[in-house]
Amino acid sequence: MAKKSSTKGPAQTPKKGKAPKDDPKKKKINWLKFIALSLAAMGFLMAFVFVRGNMFDEEHRVQVRVRFVRPLNEVWKTLSDIKAQTDWNKSLDSVTLESENPEIWAENYSGRVLRMETVERVENQRLVRRLVGDDLPFGGTWTYELKNLGGETLLTLTEEGHIKNPMFRFMAHSVFGLNSSLKAAVEALETRLGKAAEESALP
Repeated sequence: MAKKSSTKGPAQTPKKGKAPKDDPKKKKINWLKFIALSLAAMGFLMAFVFVRGNMFDEEHRVQVRVRFVRPLNEVWKTLSDIKAQTDWNKSLDSVTLESENPEIWAENYSGRVLRMETVERVENQRLVRRLVGDDLPFGGTWTYELKNLGGETLLTLTEEGHIKNPMFRFMAHSVFGLNSSLKAAVEALETRLGKAAEESALP
């Protein structure tokens, strides 16, 4: 009887099993990829905002005309009484009058303080105010002009400003709108003078 060969075939190399889904090394690599992609996307977005912001002019002029069903002297008193601003401007925490001649004061918005100055005042007709501080990223003047309409008052509010930082310029033009501060001013006045009728808004 023939003997069975005892020679064994070539050794079989065991296959490596796949790493489990909850492998901590794989999770770490995935997180690193996610962080790297997030940083790259953030960098691209900031670069886009910076470049796009540089395409806008540093200076701007916007204007709005609104009509209040209030006599001119009442509208003038509301605008010209600096200390009473906190009674109708709910976003303003406090006002500190620093000087009466020239008229300079500090407005406190939740800890953010802006200093303002009256540069022109024509009783019952015209007020021109400007933001004080050359080191600020933005600035400008706000002109209030009043016209008597016989029991009603037409208010023309003009902002002539500049925004130095290109990223702030992008936000002002593309996100908030250049006339956002004028809208906020009118909305604040409406709490004291009643709903205004908008005559026109010029970008």
